[in-house]
Amino acid sequence: MINYHVKKSKRTRLTYRLLGIVVIIVCASQVVMFILGYGRSHKLGTILAFALLIYGIYLFINSFRPGAYNMDYEFRDTDFTVHTRYGDKVYKYSDITNLSHIIPENEILYSLIHITIGKTDYVLPFSLKKDVAEKIYNFLDERTCLNGNVEKYNSGTNSGSFSESIPTEDPEIKTEAETEVDIKNTKQIGIEADIKTQNELDYKQKK
Repeated sequence: MINYHVKKSKRTRLTYRLLGIVVIIVCASQVVMFILGYGRSHKLGTILAFALLIYGIYLFINSFRPGAYNMDYEFRDTDFTVHTRYGDKVYKYSDITNLSHIIPENEILYSLIHITIGKTDYVLPFSLKKDVAEKIYNFLDERTCLNGNVEKYNSGTNSGSFSESIPTEDPEIKTEAETEVDIKNTKQIGIEADIKTQNELDYKQKK
């Protein structure tokens, strides 16, 4: 079994909440003033304020999502458990629909493992833990394939590398059009040679 702990900053959650509250208060006041009859000439500004109001609500609510808090992962041979603030979730490896190891240019400093299960995404960040990231990814990779999820896994996996095979051309193989051109060229050369030979014979007979 492999255990991995993902720590999230409390300061980040509080920052999003504070920013969301400020945006909500400012934009809501503008919308309310417009409804009450003040600032009727600022319709565009009111529309923008309403859009920002929705964004502020999104920031505030999003700061309470499970991924904003610390999470613990327990990877076992047959299944794995995700411990969140709002409860534990147990999954089988056959439930994984997408597994990818995202490696930037400097893979020693930072990398990510992205796990998708239906519409749920889990991201495991690794900072200065290259060996741990490779160990967990290989562990998941092996069990995802063994649990009959090969088709879905292969169709969704993106390990950060891409290769494309380019067919090589055989110089001995020619198309039908190229063959016809070669025949025409050969006939043209033969005609020119015959004309040249005939001209030489005529020149000698004149002498």
